[in-house]
Amino acid sequence: MTAESFAVYLTKHLIANHGFQPGHPPEAAALAADCDYLLTRMDGYALTLTAIIDGERTPNRIFTLTREQMIEIAGACQKYGGQVQGTKMPVVLQLIECGLMPVTAEQKQRLTTYRKRVGSVVHIQASAIDVNQREVYSPGRLTSLSSWGRDYRRLLRGPRVPFTAESFQPPALEMNRPPVATYGLMAIIIGIYIAGAVAFGSPVNGLSVPQLLDIGALNRQLVAEGEWWRLLTMMFLHGGLLHIFMNALVLYMAGNVLERMLGWAWFTTILVLSGIAGSAFSLAFNVADMTAVGASGAVMGVVAAAFACSYRLPHGHARSGVQMNMGQVLALSIVPIFFLSGQGIDFYSHIGGALMGGLLGWLAYAVWPRQQKRPSLQPVMHVLAGIGILLCVYGGLQVQQHLAQGSRFAASLAPDSAYEDASSFTNANKLIAQYPDDPRLYMMQGLVLLDAQEGREAEAMFRKALSFERVLQFNFKPQLRYDMQAMLVISLLMQLRETEARVMATPELCTGASEQYIGMLKRAELCN
Repeated sequence: MTAESFAVYLTKHLIANHGFQPGHPPEAAALAADCDYLLTRMDGYALTLTAIIDGERTPNRIFTLTREQMIEIAGACQKYGGQVQGTKMPVVLQLIECGLMPVTAEQKQRLTTYRKRVGSVVHIQASAIDVNQREVYSPGRLTSLSSWGRDYRRLLRGPRVPFTAESFQPPALEMNRPPVATYGLMAIIIGIYIAGAVAFGSPVNGLSVPQLLDIGALNRQLVAEGEWWRLLTMMFLHGGLLHIFMNALVLYMAGNVLERMLGWAWFTTILVLSGIAGSAFSLAFNVADMTAVGASGAVMGVVAAAFACSYRLPHGHARSGVQMNMGQVLALSIVPIFFLSGQGIDFYSHIGGALMGGLLGWLAYAVWPRQQKRPSLQPVMHVLAGIGILLCVYGGLQVQQHLAQGSRFAASLAPDSAYEDASSFTNANKLIAQYPDDPRLYMMQGLVLLDAQEGREAEAMFRKALSFERVLQFNFKPQLRYDMQAMLVISLLMQLRETEARVMATPELCTGASEQYIGMLKRAELCN
């Protein structure tokens, strides 16, 4: 039995694995007559025609049509292609000459004349394959290193895989089950947002940073103190109406695709692990005092996994549509980090989630037999998904436990208008009785005592103000704490405790306090 030629094997491979079909539009009849095999693929956007010459069967046969004739054929076939944003997509012509003889200089020169991109009409890619030497020649370095070039080399150098009737059937899929986990997560994050808005703030403006910390927002110091569960709980919180709307919209788009393809267990595992990866990237690369919330990391993981798993879909409009939509979302969510960093968007969370989701998506694709409706490792994913759900529930219980003990971060602070009345010792005392957790009031009282030359009593007030470490950290800018420390230094000088004052007058204090307080320290010769 005579072994089939490489051209025949390549033709079967393109039909079985790349969505090509035998046949051609009637406008390409001349091209069909100029080759041994002509295949067609329409992915919903671009029309691709692949013409193959079998030099093992008919030695010395070459493409005889000129470049201009090829362009004319492509132009006539362009009407069968799709559009993107109103622009007709070009036709792709792949010309492949397979033979047993080495590729000659004349053959290279001839194929080079085809290698042109003609406006929006045609892209021509020409290749010569030396079957004996197992080499592929394509004009231009980028073309020779393209995915097609790598694919042809792999076929040439690897063992030939027999094709069966099943090889030419579309991959098995089960897309009819509703995405219960996607809809469930959307309901949970929307419900949490509404509950938080009703309990603490307005639905439009969202919650303050201290309020978000009370209900599980991510913060590096708190995670370092043992509250690791914030890596998970931050995924269910959002900073405002637009924030939750965008995350819910993208989750709906990507989750509908991914969960229908993989099932709830794979989907949930990807979601949770991507969320954790996004939180970890946020902690590792953002500024230390940043507070982060949002499902963006988890959602970007779902988007990246949907893009990776889209290669399981049959070639056509659905597959191209998923890849285009998911690719656009990823680009818009990650690329702006290069020119919008520091604008209140946690791009590092997006990157961490997308990397993890992409990795898990490719894993699902790799362990997915062609005639199996869902990826393998389903029992493993059920266990991981269950663990992920339990960890999220544990985080929610931790938040509930802390809330039952009262707010730790959202202190009861006096309104700014109240400071107009804090001009005397008596009024300050009244305000402290009403707002005992507001460190600014103790600072105001300390200033009143300094004016009265009561250094020891003023010192006590400034130390009391500084004792509200969490309130200062999570409710005010660092400058307020430095201002309090500066006034504490002044109170020590008033008591002739210069040595202690100099120890406290650190370089950080001399640069972090307000200008008026730095000026006082300079006059006391404690700052340069």
